[in-house]
Amino acid sequence: MTSATYRIDAKQRHVAVKFPKKVNVAVIESYCNALRNNPIFSPNFSEIVDITEVEEIELAPDEMIRIADQVDPFAAEARRAFIVRTSVQNQNARMHKALRISKNLEVFRSQKEALAWIQSASGASAVRAIGKAAK
Repeated sequence: MTSATYRIDAKQRHVAVKFPKKVNVAVIESYCNALRNNPIFSPNFSEIVDITEVEEIELAPDEMIRIADQVDPFAAEARRAFIVRTSVQNQNARMHKALRISKNLEVFRSQKEALAWIQSASGASAVRAIGKAAK
């Protein structure tokens, strides 16, 4: 199993994670457990999730719900930015958004756009979310 790689920026109060080509429950749980066990991590940090290299996602609907409800270490208020390259990745990121209680998750095509949105007070500086860019 290839794992996700992440970096915590305590000063900027965010986590940047990059997922491998194949993502399944074990990969996500391992990442979430690593965050929980990291003394620098705070559930209120924002998250930038890079799934541009993901080619295969093995998650059943019930697993997605369990991850959103029980495994995800981030607070409901935490801002989440997904970076995608393909329409399949976009659909998966939007599914994650649908499962969240609060809707403070956006999808972008670049690290620069995702970081700008995470760092903005209201998210208004986002140039374009995928819903508009994918047309």
